[in-house]
Parts: sequence; structure tokens; C-alpha cells
Amino acid sequence: MRVSPTLRDNATIITNPLHSEPGETIPVIASYDDKGRVAPLYFRINGESHKVLRYVVLNKALGKIITYECTIEDNGYMKPLIVRYYPEISTWVIPDNQRASVFLKDFS
Repeated sequence: MRVSPTLRDNATIITNPLHSEPGETIPVIASYDDKGRVAPLYFRINGESHKVLRYVVLNKALGKIITYECTIEDNGYMKPLIVRYYPEISTWVIPDNQRASVFLKDFS
């Protein structure tokens, strides 16, 4: 796995060995049940905590990658966010094509 430093929130930019798409890892608080289901509750982005208001599992790639379409709260606004969870390495990633929309948009 290629790892390089980032300027944000002690996260890392990775190219995951299980998937060729680069992205930024993020800290997540999630709920895990005994049936293997994982529910994201909070994401930490740019040093701020964002509550997950709702999510939908878009797909599961043979149990190696789970893609979620989430709606998060950001300063009172609802924002969409696509994240991927890699269970084998317990890592949550915002794909590069999502980072600009999350980190730069301000709807206020």
C-alpha cells in the first residue's frame, strides 16, 4: 500500500491494495452488529465531527469493499457523501472524486 502524508486532520492519502481508486482515509464512529452489518454514525472531516443522518449501502464488492451513500450534517446543512469501507483493513475512505465536494462546498 502506498501511503503519503496529508495536510488535513492526520489522515492519509492511500491507494488501497484492494481497490485502485485513491482516496483519503477518515476517522469514523460506526456501529457493528453480530451479522456483519456496519452502520456509520459520525465522520471526522477537516477536524470537525459530522453526524450521519441517513445512509444507504450501494454495493458490497465480495465483502472487500462496502460503498455507502450518506447524508451528513454540516453546520446545520445536509450534504451528500459517498464513502467506502474496507473491512479487511478496517479503513474508511472518501474517494478522490468526492473530496472536493465535501471539503470545499459551503452552502451558507
